[in-house]
Amino acid sequence: MKPENKLALVIGQSHTEALSQALHDATTSHITVINYNRPEGENFRKGVFNPSMVEGINPSVVVSMVSGNFHNVLGLIEYPIRFNFMNETDEESSVAVDRVNIPYNVMYDYLNTVMRQGFLRVLLQIRELYSVPVYHICSPPPHPNSEFIENNPGGYFADKVHLGVAPPHLRLKLYQLHTRVFREFCEEHAIGFIPPPAETLDGSGFLAKPYWRRDPTHANEAYGALVAQQIENLIEV
Repeated sequence: MKPENKLALVIGQSHTEALSQALHDATTSHITVINYNRPEGENFRKGVFNPSMVEGINPSVVVSMVSGNFHNVLGLIEYPIRFNFMNETDEESSVAVDRVNIPYNVMYDYLNTVMRQGFLRVLLQIRELYSVPVYHICSPPPHPNSEFIENNPGGYFADKVHLGVAPPHLRLKLYQLHTRVFREFCEEHAIGFIPPPAETLDGSGFLAKPYWRRDPTHANEAYGALVAQQIENLIEV
């Protein structure tokens, strides 16, 4: 049972859309979503979080769905100079002879530095705005099907897909590294970290087919419904 005054405030960007779609037909909800990629009012800039967007909202918990697609920007589509990196569990046989092989620590340092200088600052800004518990919801797992991605690249990647889709194992490793950076940042700043719903992962760690959307970097409404339940669980008494 949730008292009427319990409210979860969700602040994020494009990954909130699956959640909003799932909540659209709900007769009652304890979840309010602010997607600052689609701000209301002329005083706000698209993609820029402004604390005045949440003025007058008094949540019991705050949930971040900030960013989450940097791993796709890095590795959904092949670079002209193709690369690979060794994950912590990779064996020597995983070295790609036809690619530039980047040491794991170098790739980790790069993601960690760039992410902390960018949207992780927004996550920290959200943390500092509130005295109530703050959580971050991990972005959905990567899409497993390269042919699907090639045929449905989404707007951002439409003019790049001719370079080729990066192999699934590389896309998964980038996602796992991206997730590590988020998780470690959350631990440092007393932010709860919520992984994807277990049932949305296939046996290899990719996004399971029932949760695909017609673009390769987001999940669908069914996924959003499971995230809504994760959020509802945060305000259970």
